Amino acid sequence: MIWRTTWWSDLFQQARDYLRLQRGHVHLGHNALGGSAYTFFVIFLGWVQIFTGLALYSETNPNGLLNTLFGWVIVLCGNPYRTHMIHHLVAWAFPIFAVLHIYIVTYDSTQYGNGLITSIISGYKFYRRGDIRTDEWIS
Repeated sequence: MIWRTTWWSDLFQQARDYLRLQRGHVHLGHNALGGSAYTFFVIFLGWVQIFTGLALYSETNPNGLLNTLFGWVIVLCGNPYRTHMIHHLVAWAFPIFAVLHIYIVTYDSTQYGNGLITSIISGYKFYRRGDIRTDEWIS
């Protein structure tokens, strides 16, 4: 839960562990950093991509329904060029996220040895004694 201090400490601790290439502790699901990344990249930027794309498409029919629903996005961005630029830059965020995601999953799998990748197929993850010591922010 984002309003708990343990969530924020886990977020920064996980970032430090990744930057130092050190083994942290194993999480039951996504850690705070992974959950934040998914929320930002997939949900927030996904909606930005959808809204800017529909706004740009609405310019083909200025009196149409799409322009009524999404024309405000172009006004919010400043002009159609800026809207297109935002749409284009956000589109590049998705392949960058995919490359980073594959790297982190591979890194976690080798560093932690917890069966992260094989658990996708088998459903089983492995834990060492004391791995779940700071997962109290999950409940």
